[in-house]
Amino acid sequence: MNSMQTIIAQFELQTKLFKNSTAGYDEGNAGKINGEANHVKWLTGHTVSTRYMMANMLGINQAEPFPDLFANGKGRQEDVDYPSMNELLKDWDSISQKVINGLKEMTDAEFNAPAPFPLPLSDGTLKGMFGFLSHHEAYTIGQISYARRIFGMEAMKYN
Repeated sequence: MNSMQTIIAQFELQTKLFKNSTAGYDEGNAGKINGEANHVKWLTGHTVSTRYMMANMLGINQAEPFPDLFANGKGRQEDVDYPSMNELLKDWDSISQKVINGLKEMTDAEFNAPAPFPLPLSDGTLKGMFGFLSHHEAYTIGQISYARRIFGMEAMKYN
């Protein structure tokens, strides 16, 4: 057992919650924005893109499907026709399982190695980076879930 068990458990839960939070969006409401807010399509693509970034940090070389839209933390772009929710979600289960398996295989020494780039609230290690990314992912899932209620949808389910 490695020292990342709690963070790994969070990623396992968030894999399911992300699917629950994005379920039922139609193309109309998923692409709506209010002011400068991010729409659900962008939040969805950003979350999937971040899992691809994590995979690559773990040495799992996987090309993300929409790098022009999401790579390197790219923000929402005006006047862009974002892919459908189905397209954005297509690889979620596959990339998520690869990331979780990769985290489970790492040793404490590997988790304590220097992170490839700095992030807020990180101790400069891969462990700190993945801890921050887990928080960031949960925050984004919360935004998608909150938007469900704005669009008159049922609240996200935990089961």
